[in-house]
Amino acid sequence: MRKHPFLIWFSHCSLILIPLISFAGSIDPGPVSGVWDATGNPYILQGSIYVEPEQTLLIKPGVIVYIETPDTISIYGTLVAQGLPDDSIYFIGTGEQPWGGIKIYDPSGNSTVLDYVSIQTPEWGIYSQNAQPSILHCTIKAHSVGIYALFSDLILSNSVILAMAEQADALRIQSSDPTIEKCDIQVISTSPDYYVAAIRSEDSNPHIQYCTFNVWGMGVSYGLYMEGGPRADFSYNLFVVNSTSPAYGAIISNSANPEFINNTFSVSSPQSVDKVMYIFNSSDPYIDNCILYGDGGSEGINASASCAPTIVYTDVFNNSTNLIGCSYGIGCISRDPLFVEPQIRNYTLTQHSPCIDAGNPASPLDPDQTRADMGYIYFPHPDGFPPQSGGSPQTFGIITAYPNPFNSSSRLDFYLPVQTRGELAIYNSAGQRIRLIKQGWFDEGFNQFDWNASQAGSGIYYAILSTANGKWVRSLCLIK
Repeated sequence: MRKHPFLIWFSHCSLILIPLISFAGSIDPGPVSGVWDATGNPYILQGSIYVEPEQTLLIKPGVIVYIETPDTISIYGTLVAQGLPDDSIYFIGTGEQPWGGIKIYDPSGNSTVLDYVSIQTPEWGIYSQNAQPSILHCTIKAHSVGIYALFSDLILSNSVILAMAEQADALRIQSSDPTIEKCDIQVISTSPDYYVAAIRSEDSNPHIQYCTFNVWGMGVSYGLYMEGGPRADFSYNLFVVNSTSPAYGAIISNSANPEFINNTFSVSSPQSVDKVMYIFNSSDPYIDNCILYGDGGSEGINASASCAPTIVYTDVFNNSTNLIGCSYGIGCISRDPLFVEPQIRNYTLTQHSPCIDAGNPASPLDPDQTRADMGYIYFPHPDGFPPQSGGSPQTFGIITAYPNPFNSSSRLDFYLPVQTRGELAIYNSAGQRIRLIKQGWFDEGFNQFDWNASQAGSGIYYAILSTANGKWVRSLCLIK
């Protein structure tokens, strides 16, 4: 029987493991604390371990932890796992079944930190309850859930989150107000019988900006599924949902006044019931400077009778019906936004796009000091002015890749608002740099490079752009 293309992708890219090299660092089940450094590698868990209240486990760069059984690492005290850009920390499941992931129950609030940490093949990557951990520059490749926040105002930044399973949520947020920025969020479903969501939010007020959300679904697929959350806000994000079953860019229910500013939503499936944004159960979102792009047979914004969305300076296009149960406000259009290549998920604007300089005049100016554009990423005017120091990072370092997945070479594109010194390199799933694309000065504006992967094997890789302004990551899947 011929495999579905999503299953082919999954089979090539789901499990990337570092081979075992010794068994010297076996860790018995029970409490742990103190310091782990690379001299003890590899640390091999023989059962569940935990950090007790008022105790600390400090993990230094280069540490590799293997989890052989479906056990968990539970934090009741403090975990400080801080790697380096070129020397990460690894938690890798090696058993036949997924391991339980890292569970954080941190009564001290925000003392747990994971920085440059790779978490591979858990059922749930990180479960955070009544805690405020900082999760920075991390890579999580999980089965069912990438990160689950329950009563947890965690901070998630500059990270790659991937969930692949029959039923999966990359981010599951419940009764929490997390801050999430500059992340690459991906989810893939492997069965037509279950739903999949990039974000599932319940009674929460997430603050999410400068992120990309990509959904490849076989079952019903959601970019955002939000129930409750009167103060949630989403700005400068890209949501792309492709499915063989119905696709929804966003579902909003019982959410009084969430804000959507400068987001781009796109849906595509062979079904006729797709909705770019579906609003119901007394939800009144504010939608400003957004682009809602359908697949020709979709519905743009569908609002039930109990809802009164405010839609201003927004482009709703390529739907069989653009608006149901609601109406355009000031500044709205329904015109082709003229994306570069939406077929390959490149939703940057071309120079003749009607969305350029068409945003809300009351919005902050774009970094080139011109009127705000619609959508998640602005179009830089050649004669514009560079942003002031500390200006908006809305386009700084965002990397696109085409094709992706790929089987020989992939083109990497990113935009820099000013000439910048930095490094673009390719890393494997073990955190090893396998190719330096460029080191030195990058031009102001759009930069484009090709990675010829003819000497690399199938698997997951990461294109990482490092500058003084931060670090940006794009995951790549090589299939041979």
